[in-house]
Amino acid sequence: MSPARQSSVRSLRVLLVEDDADHAELVRRGFAGQEADVDLTVCPDAESALDYLRGRPCAPPHLILLDLRLPKMNGLQLLRELKALPELCAVPCVVLTTSEAEVDVLRARELQASRYLVKPADRDRFATLITDVERYWTESGPSHAG
Repeated sequence: MSPARQSSVRSLRVLLVEDDADHAELVRRGFAGQEADVDLTVCPDAESALDYLRGRPCAPPHLILLDLRLPKMNGLQLLRELKALPELCAVPCVVLTTSEAEVDVLRARELQASRYLVKPADRDRFATLITDVERYWTESGPSHAG
């Protein structure tokens, strides 16, 4: 990362919507020790994520990572809700899921997901994926980090 870009990155606020505690821990570990100070909040379902986002007194997260297979309201339904809220529609939402189904990929694109990432089964590859996510969003510029 260039010195000019590095000085602009102070922290990255990330909301992870994930009901699998093991996957949430893998994401947490993947963000640990990265260049940016990652403030990770984990919500175990879509409803708690919406409650968290609506009740937040300060700026929204820079990035939302969401699983598709969630209890009650699934990740695609949550994505639709997020994109309908004026205060959250510009927040990048990255689908992070085990589903490789083309219908899920297409639907996520239709709902304006910023990216669609499939969780690798291997823990090391999972950690590398999260490192790449952090790097991408912190290097993408001040609209995504700072």
